[in-house]
Amino acid sequence: MNIRLFAKKDCTPAIWSGGLTYEYMIYPETARYGDRDFVFRISSATIEKVPSEFTKFKGYYRYLVMLDSSLHMEINKDKKVYEKYEIIEFNSDDEVTSYTKGIDFNWMVSEKTGQHKLKITNGNQNCNAQIILLFSLSSGNV
Repeated sequence: MNIRLFAKKDCTPAIWSGGLTYEYMIYPETARYGDRDFVFRISSATIEKVPSEFTKFKGYYRYLVMLDSSLHMEINKDKKVYEKYEIIEFNSDDEVTSYTKGIDFNWMVSEKTGQHKLKITNGNQNCNAQIILLFSLSSGNV
């Protein structure tokens, strides 16, 4: 088993139109976010501007979880409210606008990837998968 720790203090923030993003992991490691050549990317972002337009990524599926508050947003003009720690799923090419400030967890997965699932748990889990990514995030300094 291979275990690696990715701490926020080791991440360099990048600017997006609504705040800052901290990239924890990109795979493969030779991939670059700007080139959009990754299989998956795990990050956390601050939403500091309201409203904020989310960056579009054609060919990717996105999981988002708010770590510190609820999120009022529109996905393709459909208004929704998501509670803290509720999983939000959408196509990265969708029109997404946030009307709430906060801190999120973000997992972007290439649509070429067969099966993927994000699950939030606070207990023991059984899992039969070839690859498991386990993250522990909070709105504090992780």
